[in-house]
Amino acid sequence: MILVVDDDAEICEALSTILSAAGHDVAACGSAQEALERAAVDEPELIISDVMMPGQGGFELRAEYAARHPERRTPFVFLSSLGQPDDVVRGLDSGVEDYLVKPVHEKVLRAKVRSILDSRRRWASPAFRGDLARFPFIKVLRFCEMQGLTGQVEFEAGSFRAAVSFRAGSLVADDNDAGADDRLGRLYDLTEGTFTIRSQGVEFRELAGVAAPTGGPTAEASAPRPAGRLSTVDVGGRAVQVQTEVVGPPGRKLVTAATLDGRTLFKRISEPPEDAEAGFVEGVLEVQHAAVERDVREAQEKLLIESVERPDWKERFDRLFEEGFVEYRKGRWEVARAVWEEARALNPSDKVLEVNLRVVLGKLGHRDVG
Repeated sequence: MILVVDDDAEICEALSTILSAAGHDVAACGSAQEALERAAVDEPELIISDVMMPGQGGFELRAEYAARHPERRTPFVFLSSLGQPDDVVRGLDSGVEDYLVKPVHEKVLRAKVRSILDSRRRWASPAFRGDLARFPFIKVLRFCEMQGLTGQVEFEAGSFRAAVSFRAGSLVADDNDAGADDRLGRLYDLTEGTFTIRSQGVEFRELAGVAAPTGGPTAEASAPRPAGRLSTVDVGGRAVQVQTEVVGPPGRKLVTAATLDGRTLFKRISEPPEDAEAGFVEGVLEVQHAAVERDVREAQEKLLIESVERPDWKERFDRLFEEGFVEYRKGRWEVARAVWEEARALNPSDKVLEVNLRVVLGKLGHRDVG
């Protein structure tokens, strides 16, 4: 169901007619409050909202919808008569998928909606949610690089929302997005908030003619799995990564692993009942993740003694990487730049370090990494 929200009844009717003719189920609402009530009963696959409305406008609607339904990832499109560049930029910076200016041609509207829904369906349901206070942006970048992620990471901190995309572990840069570096800088500065990591699925429509028959359930028919968790625990200045994920089918297991330098330190596995509701499984996941974090903290001395030996350059590179981030957080950007430049001399191909340097150079008024 596509939810159309506009205080102008004629616009609601026109949009509903266009989208219904394209085969979409459409519900029209004349206010943000009406839209929130409808969305509480039936989760929409897309919300198209006017920006300026009596009472709550589009920005307020999106913020309250996200607060009420943090587990959802419903895409938003703003449709507004406010068409100045600053209006469009403000809308896009809020995290919506698109900002369309009235009047919009029906062919353009249908194409935009089709593109957004197709893209949404390519995202796999499982996702990791984490706390930026415990796992800051720079560590999220490093994790996505190490995992070779192709997908998207969404960030929320108060009213600020942003998303960054990855392809095979590398940050995808939009050369036409003039505000990209400023948003990166703001993400680096966040000390609280949440992040959600989504892995992108593969689109197989081009291979439809050679698909083999199967009697098993399709990926689309499978029940969505609860979100995983990702955090770090400091052990003598070194970050132990704690990751919980849902494994299966067959069956369903919650697996939590604590790793340091690629070595598994702790692992805990549980098997919730097959008929357990999502809320129950989510609760088990949270308790299990917290228990492994506690195990890591209680075993700090042992972990330090048993730490595996690593090549000298890798040890030094990781130390410089972390030192640079500490200096960055203190606002000592010139020092951070110098430390990260020293790290780059040890590993010139590190992609996350390249992003670090670009952001800190932006803070210093430069743009060329060199």
